[in-house]
Amino acid sequence: MNKAQTDSAPETSAAPQEERAADLCVVAELVEIQMSIARATQREALQAPQSGVDYCQRIATVSRAVRMTLLLKDKLSRQAAERRKAAAQREAAQEDWHALRVRLA
Repeated sequence: MNKAQTDSAPETSAAPQEERAADLCVVAELVEIQMSIARATQREALQAPQSGVDYCQRIATVSRAVRMTLLLKDKLSRQAAERRKAAAQREAAQEDWHALRVRLA
């Protein structure tokens, strides 16, 4: 690898990290919106219930949306950790290969 290749590597890894952080912020905002809908549904069901409205179904739908959104957030977080681990493994393998070449030379 030459110097130009090693210099450009941090620039390419910074953009996905920023993008991932932005994705996690959006996911967190979605969870907050979903929770506010759940709270509003609860208030309506307790204070001024309307006939013919299935509040249990509404809560179940919002609950599922929250669970799925949190799973997505967890998945995005794990992907970041897995990528860092894979990069560390590649770097260690490259160092091992270099050490082997030095010993053989």
